Amino acid sequence: MFLNCHTGFSFKYGTLPVKQLFQEARRCGVHKLVLTEINNTASYLEMLRLCNTNRPYKNNLTKFDKEAYLLDIAVGIEFRKENELLFIGIAKNNAGFEELNRFLSRYNREGLPLPEKSPEFKNVFIIYPYGKKEPNELRAYEYIGIRPHELRHFTLTSSGKHYVVVP
Repeated sequence: MFLNCHTGFSFKYGTLPVKQLFQEARRCGVHKLVLTEINNTASYLEMLRLCNTNRPYKNNLTKFDKEAYLLDIAVGIEFRKENELLFIGIAKNNAGFEELNRFLSRYNREGLPLPEKSPEFKNVFIIYPYGKKEPNELRAYEYIGIRPHELRHFTLTSSGKHYVVVP
């Protein structure tokens, strides 16, 4: 599974066009991908179309008699304030996708800066960068994301003992 994937819609953070991200997932044998553009969901429909076009239909071929590839996607938003990663929201379902878009739209429409802490969501997982929140500050649907280069520090700190590691 690829988590927190960006395309060119994430400006400067992602460089691949949507189709190329799909092809890269295929090349790597990835069948699940979480598309989390920065402060937008603009690439979602194009990726969904690609996934549907390439779905197996009969005999591992698409409806268009091309070689099929099954790629399931989840969608979310990486919320950033300038260069600072605040948190990542991943929709659990369509209602979560709506919650994320309503939240972002409100802040964009009113010209408000995004908050450091996510609001309460019912259908969204939230991932905070390592070091932003302590385990006792998290709600039931909130998690801490640890990047590979942070793993050594995480295992050496006493606070690391309070976390549940999910592979």
